[in-house]
Amino acid sequence: MSRSGQWQAALDLLAQMSKIGLIPGVEASSAAITACGEAGQPKEALKLLDDMKQQSSTPPNEITYNAAMTACAKSYQVLN
Repeated sequence: MSRSGQWQAALDLLAQMSKIGLIPGVEASSAAITACGEAGQPKEALKLLDDMKQQSSTPPNEITYNAAMTACAKSYQVLN
């Protein structure tokens, strides 16, 4: 799988976890946010962050926020 497709695989894995009743931990969610950022998908990264903030069981931590900020910064660099 190419690196650009890893963000989709990460989102699919999170969705599969939810379907079988598992709550993705902060590590898995942060890794998915990082994958979105690496692929230039900041909107997906921010959606995941928002989802985490709404779920009291997996609040974002410093690593999560850093991954989201990096995703946005990388997108800005590409656009400018």
